[in-house]
Amino acid sequence: MVAFHHPFSVARTLHFVTMFLVLVRAKAAQDPLLRGRKKSEVSGGPSIGSHQNRKLQTSTVVYPAELPYSSLVSNPERGFYWQDSYYASSTERLDASSLASIRSDTGMTVMLRLYYLDDFVYGDDISQSVLDDIEADFDALRTAGVKAVLRFAYVNNNDDPSAPTEPPKDKILSHIAQLAPILTANQDAIIAVQAGFIGPWGEWHSSTHFDDDSEGKGEIVAALLDALPDRIVQIRTPLQKQTLYETTVLPEPTTGYVLSGDFEGSNVASNWNAHMNGYSITSDEAHTGSHSIVVTNGGAKQQIYLENSEGGPGSTIEISGYSKSVGTSVAMGGDYSIYADVKYTDGSYLYGQIATFAGGTSTNWEKAEYSFVVPQGKTASDISLYAMYRNDNAGGQAYFDDIQVKVYGPAISTGGGALDSTSAYDGSHIARTGHHNDCFLASDTDFGTYTNPNGDEYPYLSQDTMYTAMGGETCNENAPRSECTTALSELELFHYSYLNSGYNEDVLQSWSLGGCMEEVTAKLGYRLVLQTGTFPINLEPGGNLPYDILLQNVG
Repeated sequence: MVAFHHPFSVARTLHFVTMFLVLVRAKAAQDPLLRGRKKSEVSGGPSIGSHQNRKLQTSTVVYPAELPYSSLVSNPERGFYWQDSYYASSTERLDASSLASIRSDTGMTVMLRLYYLDDFVYGDDISQSVLDDIEADFDALRTAGVKAVLRFAYVNNNDDPSAPTEPPKDKILSHIAQLAPILTANQDAIIAVQAGFIGPWGEWHSSTHFDDDSEGKGEIVAALLDALPDRIVQIRTPLQKQTLYETTVLPEPTTGYVLSGDFEGSNVASNWNAHMNGYSITSDEAHTGSHSIVVTNGGAKQQIYLENSEGGPGSTIEISGYSKSVGTSVAMGGDYSIYADVKYTDGSYLYGQIATFAGGTSTNWEKAEYSFVVPQGKTASDISLYAMYRNDNAGGQAYFDDIQVKVYGPAISTGGGALDSTSAYDGSHIARTGHHNDCFLASDTDFGTYTNPNGDEYPYLSQDTMYTAMGGETCNENAPRSECTTALSELELFHYSYLNSGYNEDVLQSWSLGGCMEEVTAKLGYRLVLQTGTFPINLEPGGNLPYDILLQNVG
């Protein structure tokens, strides 16, 4: 329920109540709290029951039940949409009178405008004439009282495997930079922007440049979100959003593997074997303590053994140490490094893991470190660790100190979880990234929309879409899943705001035959029903009119 309490001038009351309901409908379209939730509360101003109004005699009006589903309410930013595509190669602007006629004839207030930037797939700048066309489209939308879901793409098929599906990332980012001023200035005519740009139809698959580049996809989404600070950008699958915003952290490491790594005390020689010409313990230089080792052509070696519970699949092993060089060559790679060969429990090896030093003559100690991840199916059993400087014709010397090995357990994923009431309203990128499903009910996975629908994806998407925009289209008849029972259930579960009125015709026809099309049409997005209104019976002319109004969102 949504409850409103406010005092208001008697002379303006009737006009206010009419405008109030219009405005609250618009507010619901913008406000994920009203759009996604069945019950919520909003209040403002002293209510009728407040101290200053408690002596008033009031009357409560109980309003009739909501309109039947057959009564279409053409509210903004919700409902079925129609699609109109634009091609840079054969431009055609939107016409305000045509848009207004469609709205009048169908009651639809939403369209999907898909811009194919086909002339610029090889990376040329978007022409000024195309930018002017896009700007003019927003003027037409605004005049007709229609709002748009936008998507940009470069090709509308993948028939030619030799042709690119989009330009490289830097060119796409340049195109978004060209579009940004137009998008920012016209947010009032935009419901949401589907991430697009990548792959045929902008659907983020079968891409020339991005199939294995989640970081690049993230940059595209971030650029769009920056261009639309007050709007939502939608992406194609739940996993894609989770991946974009997922971060990993390593747990606290296990240390203490290297014995006498600081080269202090009496056990250095027993813990470190000579490599090639070996090393000498010295007090001439030290990073910490009072000793280090000095090497002229060789180094120190230690065999390190891991416990069975350590070094397993996904573990991160970090090798590090400090060195100070005198008269060495530079950029010697593994010949001047902390060097590790790793043996796995199956008898295989990972050779040549190196943390390299710059070389030359250094006035300060330099730290070198390197990390590597144990592959799946492998467990590290022991490490041959070297502090080495060798094979240098320059004839210099290198000091080493504070050699260390750390083993971290598998990385822990954080972030990428569903939004909640705490995180949904902070304006961050993750809070403004929504979802669209362009194969709703098409298969058990909606043609790849879900990778694990029986796992955590359904709960995640249901929670996340309480606070972000959700929409899409059907694409394949898949009875009984694509019929009314599942359609009504999942439209509500995932809080759909819009659907394509023209595709897939067989699925949409099955909804009409199954008797649920009117309900789907009425309940997409928000549907606010006035429940009760409480008003004072007598007031002085020119005084205030306190009221309580109770609304319910049944969309």
